[in-house]
Amino acid sequence: GGGAGEPVLILDDVFASLDEQRRRALAQMVAGAQQVLLTAAVDEDVPAELAGARYHVADGEVTRG
Repeated sequence: GGGAGEPVLILDDVFASLDEQRRRALAQMVAGAQQVLLTAAVDEDVPAELAGARYHVADGEVTRG
């Protein structure tokens, strides 16, 4: 195996520290990526442009939603 596949982008709570303009700019940059793993403590921090499968972790339980 080579390594010619698309990279996985991991963004850990990055949107919480950005203003609205920078959130949108970053969302546009990563929207075309094949694989993005994004964490956020607050749902509202994630721009709507980044729609996809969402999983919630609370009290040791993982749910999709």
